[in-house]
Order: sequence, then C-alpha cells, then structure tokens
Amino acid sequence: RDRHSRDRYGGDGDHGGWGRDGGYGDVRRNVVGGGVDEAVDPNATNCRIYITGIPAATTEDDLAKHFGQLGQVARKKQRRGYPSQWPFKVSIYRDEQGNPKGDATVSYVDPNAASSAPEFFNNQEFNGSIITVELAANKEPPSSFGSGGGGGGGSRGGRGRAGYGGRR
Repeated sequence: RDRHSRDRYGGDGDHGGWGRDGGYGDVRRNVVGGGVDEAVDPNATNCRIYITGIPAATTEDDLAKHFGQLGQVARKKQRRGYPSQWPFKVSIYRDEQGNPKGDATVSYVDPNAASSAPEFFNNQEFNGSIITVELAANKEPPSSFGSGGGGGGGSRGGRGRAGYGGRR
C-alpha cells in the first residue's frame, strides 16, 4: 500500500481479527529496539527442554531458578491456590527406588525461550557438573490405527416405547 491508501477504518488495514489464513490476527510479535516489529517464529510450538548430567542433589526449584534466567518457566496447573503458588513444570527423572537418574525436563511458557535454551545452557557448569541441554522431542499423538472401535452409542434419553407419540 502506498501512504495515501487507507482502509475503511482510516488505518493501514492491520486491525487483528480473523485473517485470510484462518488465524486470529498476528498476535505473536516482538518489538525490537527502535520500535521495529520483528515476527516471532510461528511454527515454534515445543516449550520443553531435556537436560542430562545434573547432580543427584539437584531439586526442581534449583532447575527452575537456573533455567528461569532465560525465560519464564511454566507452572503445573492445580485445582487450588493462586497460579503464582503452583509448582514449576520441572520433572526430574527417578528410578524405581526414587533416586535421581541425572536427567530432567523443564517447560517454558514461551517456545522461543525453549528453542534458544540449548545454545545458551548446553555444555555449561551447573552445581559442579557439566550439563547437556537439548530441545525435548514432541510427544507423538496416539495413532488411530488399531486403537479399538468407536465409542458406544450411549443413551438417547426419553421414556422408552411409551414416549413415541402415543397417549399417556
């Protein structure tokens, strides 16, 4: 568009709402220094990182604090309490006896923080140990092939045969 063309609202045509591609406007944008918009990767959906080589004495809070330097660590939704009190979405893998295996996952709120975490934290020292950080693999959705039949028909309600239009 040239600088003289305006849409019917007097603007340049970017008012959000449902776009031609079916998405709701362009809600994922970052403002970079000077006020210039820079589009964020819209295909980034993985918010989890996988960490190996963590010391046995490491807690979930230690990991949330350390990896929270890069972005906001997600929280596990709970039925009670305020969201700021919910535990962080950090999982330390443990064996059958409950001892830490030395690896964990951390979930971020922003997928872009998760995608930049490996280059920021990989092969760095953490609590006296060198850790390896990589983007966690996305969980595969369960395949529908060979997964049993459909759900049952269920009840249609009503009053049985007497409710088919006859007199009561």
